[in-house]
Amino acid sequence: MPVHSATEVVASEESFVKASFSRQIKQRASAEGFEKVGIVSAAPLDGEARHFTEWLARDYHADMRWMAREPEKRTNPQAIFPAARSIVVVALNYYTPDEHQDNPTTGKVSRYAWGDEYHDVVIFGLLREQWVADVAFDVRGELPPGFAAYAEGA
Repeated sequence: MPVHSATEVVASEESFVKASFSRQIKQRASAEGFEKVGIVSAAPLDGEARHFTEWLARDYHADMRWMAREPEKRTNPQAIFPAARSIVVVALNYYTPDEHQDNPTTGKVSRYAWGDEYHDVVIFGLLREQWVADVAFDVRGELPPGFAAYAEGA
């Protein structure tokens, strides 16, 4: 039987807790109606930052001037939350099977605009009963230090 050091046992327990936490977060996100969920590192996105800066310089953001505001916050999560180690990313599909009217006298509205404002939907889904915090508390018995919920506001 192999002999394990105390450090190896603690690391194994931490890995188990992280895997359990990740699995429960993903299950809960699905139950809350999110179609995709991932957990990623909060490390700065250095390569993406270079591409984003070039994209802005070429004026590809057109009249979406807010995209150029504080670009470091869009490419470095730690600029918003310095203690961040991981980020839970969720997605909702706003497709609707409804069809545009086949009437030449009316305009067409993009499908994404047919429903509720997606920022409101996502924020409500993320913060409803603080489910992420609930899962964190259930797995760890406490909230992780510096825990916070944030929805695309940079």
